[in-house]
Amino acid sequence: MTFTPGTLHPMWLTGFTDGEGSFILNIYQNKEIKIGWHVRLEFLITLHEKDKALLEQIQNYWNLGNLRTQDSREKVYFYVRSIEDLAKIINHFNLYPLKTQKLADYLLFKEAYNLILNKEHLTLSGLQKLIAIRAAMNLGLTDELQIAFPNVKPSIRPLVPLYSFSSIEISDLDCVSNEEIVQPSDLTEENKTI
Repeated sequence: MTFTPGTLHPMWLTGFTDGEGSFILNIYQNKEIKIGWHVRLEFLITLHEKDKALLEQIQNYWNLGNLRTQDSREKVYFYVRSIEDLAKIINHFNLYPLKTQKLADYLLFKEAYNLILNKEHLTLSGLQKLIAIRAAMNLGLTDELQIAFPNVKPSIRPLVPLYSFSSIEISDLDCVSNEEIVQPSDLTEENKTI
């Protein structure tokens, strides 16, 4: 892939998501649903409203998702909820993996996505699997879920090794010329402060 100035690079987008994105599994009571609980996945990036143009670029890059502004908090949200669009988001992060601890939430999110894709969220056993996944994600279970499912055993949270910049693949940086990449072994005592 060739980097064109003014466009988003996929690895940049992954890095930006590492810092600003969220993989969310919402589970809330809904008496209109046979099983009594609604399950929804959401990929979310939240920024200050002054950075709305960047979220528009991200939306255009993927050609999916929605933007919502919350004026009272000066926030703008880029979010993706449809299963079809989440498939594209998942494909992106499979090709351009996250590098931080957010990878663990992504892997749990992807597991939940597959359960929903297979319609397991419509069964009690599938719902219990999703609640166990939610317990291992982000901030864990909501108070409502803790009360409704007090004996839930969280899924095992994937271990993400500490990321070393020396392990970055050159292909991850194909927008940078080889002359611009400085390896730690190239530094001498005179230029270590550069």
